[in-house]
Amino acid sequence: MNHHDVIIIGGGASGVMCAIACKDFGLDVVLLEGTDRICKKVLTTGNGRCNITNSSIKEPFLSYHSKNNDFFTDLPYDEEVTLEGHKILVTHGHHYFVSRDYDKLVENAQAKGCKIAMYGHTHMPVIENEDGILVINPGSLTYPRQRGRRPSYAVMQIEEGKDPQVEIRYL
Repeated sequence: MNHHDVIIIGGGASGVMCAIACKDFGLDVVLLEGTDRICKKVLTTGNGRCNITNSSIKEPFLSYHSKNNDFFTDLPYDEEVTLEGHKILVTHGHHYFVSRDYDKLVENAQAKGCKIAMYGHTHMPVIENEDGILVINPGSLTYPRQRGRRPSYAVMQIEEGKDPQVEIRYL
């Protein structure tokens, strides 16, 4: 079994920056990305934060990214990952309406036998235990939305036979 100090889910701007920061600290890092290449979304995201704005997007980028609308993506709703014997549900979160509450996310995690559910979507950091499911949102390094808007990421220590240890870290 491979051992890694850090596993980062999502190869967008935040994931790549987090990976670089971790490597700077000498950590062994794995970066998991659901699309065919890392930072692909950086080419088309906008709203004044990246390379071009959404109003400037032309074909063929428009058909790929659909003006930054989360519901028009070919990515799966979620993925199940097992790390050190812990089954984890990983999702962007919008299909579970996590902006409102975690009920659907927790229900789906339970139905799939997962004990951990990780999501993003809201860009607000969360570590909560809901009905036996550890719910985690790392927040965002590049576009935090919580009060105070501090860039954040999550660090999880996970070992077989032990409860995961999770903390939110802020820049």
